[in-house]
Amino acid sequence: MPVCSRIDLRTVNCALLGCLIAAIALALPACGGGGNATPTGNDALVQEWKELSKAGFQGLNARRGQEITAELAKSGTAGLSPILDALGDPQGDPVAKVLAVMCLTQYISPDMAPRLLEMTREGQETTSRACAAHLLGFVQTPEAKQRMKELALDKERRVMMEASLALLMNGDPDTLKRVPELWNDKETTERERTQLINVLPEAHARECLDIVKAAAQNADLEMPARIKAVTILGRIGDASVLDALNACAEKDPFPEIKSLAANAAEAVKARTQAPAAPPATPPSS
Repeated sequence: MPVCSRIDLRTVNCALLGCLIAAIALALPACGGGGNATPTGNDALVQEWKELSKAGFQGLNARRGQEITAELAKSGTAGLSPILDALGDPQGDPVAKVLAVMCLTQYISPDMAPRLLEMTREGQETTSRACAAHLLGFVQTPEAKQRMKELALDKERRVMMEASLALLMNGDPDTLKRVPELWNDKETTERERTQLINVLPEAHARECLDIVKAAAQNADLEMPARIKAVTILGRIGDASVLDALNACAEKDPFPEIKSLAANAAEAVKARTQAPAAPPATPPSS
């Protein structure tokens, strides 16, 4: 992840945001510079917030950005309007747009939906569209849900992936069916595969069991995703997952995964080999 440890992501969805940051960081050379709009509302705080992005991803102090946002939020949605403005500025700094996502996530409300919907419109600047799609995933209005389904099929890949990850996190049935397609797409990066596993609800993991097995054995994925995959296999897997778990237990380059996989395999064996419970004896009359 190209953002340094100073960034505090405790109040945002890291699984989604990490993918967004990585994608936008790769696209930075093609993006425009920062705008010079005059701040509105609490000018001093807004100006300080805008200055933060000048440090770039590597020096970004998101913690301070979130502190400023908390102050602005005391004025309601109107107080957060300058941050939304930065998000939607077609000439704006991409780092500022990612910072806006970090700062706005916990304050997203249905009354922000019209602006976010407008930002996702085709023809708007791509980074704005991707960031707005990320935030729109937290708005549970019918209009937002419908737009997210449209964005999950968007021709712009960054927008498509952001919408797909958000829908998957919410257990959307159509997106669950598309997980193999997303996983196997030749353009899908290991970072994006990591995020697919990170946001996959465990309650729906049986529907994507082959993907979970692949994730458990993929040493190029980030460790939290692999740990989640192995843990899921141990909890819900049947005998069909034992080959994957045994391969991890025997050959994986990471001792943590080897140990976890061995324990998961034992749990599966104990569960699948346990004698069936005898049928209940009907009560005597």
